[in-house]
Amino acid sequence: MGTDQQSNSAGGHQSDSEFIDELTQIFRAEQALLKALPFFAKGAVSKELTSTFDLYAAQTGEHISKLKQIFNHLGKSPKNAYPNIQQHILQAEKVISNSELTAAARDLELISAAKKIVQFQSENYRELESKALSLGHGNVADIIESIFNQEKEREAIFIKLEVEHVSSNKGKDEKVQERYRFTFNKSTGH
Repeated sequence: MGTDQQSNSAGGHQSDSEFIDELTQIFRAEQALLKALPFFAKGAVSKELTSTFDLYAAQTGEHISKLKQIFNHLGKSPKNAYPNIQQHILQAEKVISNSELTAAARDLELISAAKKIVQFQSENYRELESKALSLGHGNVADIIESIFNQEKEREAIFIKLEVEHVSSNKGKDEKVQERYRFTFNKSTGH
């Protein structure tokens, strides 16, 4: 792996600096997520959702390793930063602590929160990949693209789980039906 930098101009350094800041943000977000996912798994009612969160945690650990590899390649270290994903993690934690939710509603709310986290991460990875390419960091962009692809796979898993949970609760839980009416109608064709 060689040096990927293309520009020595002040603008190039500024862009590299911004890139490292964004890379740090996503690194810190993955670390925060890795700490939160076991809590999500414990809060899930269905075994399938619990295993999905366990797998999500394992993949998040892999993402952290890949991001460390990127920092090493660039000769940089992640800075201290408040993770920009925290608001989404807090939403999931509120769901878990809400004792008024039925088991089905809790799982669906956790799935919804997880989808938002994955979508948020996907958007950040896509932007980071684009910035890496524009800065001439092709090797870094390849690593980021592999993480992005895994995020999109996660999103598909959570969408599938959401449709299955909504369909399986047809007529059983009014709160679930009301909250997820659109998803239910879309999944059943009604």
